[in-house]
Amino acid sequence: MDVMKGKTHRVSVYMTHRRDGIVLEGISFALQITDANGKETTVPLTYNKMMKAFDAFAAVPSGGKYRIRVLIATPEINILQ
Repeated sequence: MDVMKGKTHRVSVYMTHRRDGIVLEGISFALQITDANGKETTVPLTYNKMMKAFDAFAAVPSGGKYRIRVLIATPEINILQ
């Protein structure tokens, strides 16, 4: 698969809720990968309908320590004063 070319890991995030189907309009997710030297890489997570999960392919070299965070971005909310 071309989407996997040059990548080493597939990461999936499964959201759980009480209703059928995921209603997360306007919300986006990404992985923030930090290597041992402090370099950060951000990889967007996209919704995979077949797996019912958000996933991404990330290139992470072997032999190292990494920290991974899931970032959640919501639409702006305008507050009038």
